[in-house]
Amino acid sequence: MAGPTPRPFAKAFACAAVAFVVAVIAVFSTLEVPASSYVGVKLLTRLILNVSVPALVAGFFARRSTKVWSIWKIIALYVLVLVIVHIASVAGTAKTPS
Repeated sequence: MAGPTPRPFAKAFACAAVAFVVAVIAVFSTLEVPASSYVGVKLLTRLILNVSVPALVAGFFARRSTKVWSIWKIIALYVLVLVIVHIASVAGTAKTPS
């Protein structure tokens, strides 16, 4: 069942596009270009997944809602899920002491 919010996934993926561009600019301004293409592809894949999953979640909740969601509510949910995904990603890649 589609909710009354018009184009919820388009709005959520617009948030993802902005987050992707900001992240790429931040990475290239603070770090150097990756030494190998493997590392670059790995980083790009993780970045795409980390900005796409929150967009899917935010779009899903906006679509399933019975009320119209404003763009600000979609952005707020997107940022919240983005932070949660980032924390989970960092925690998943943390090395355990041996």
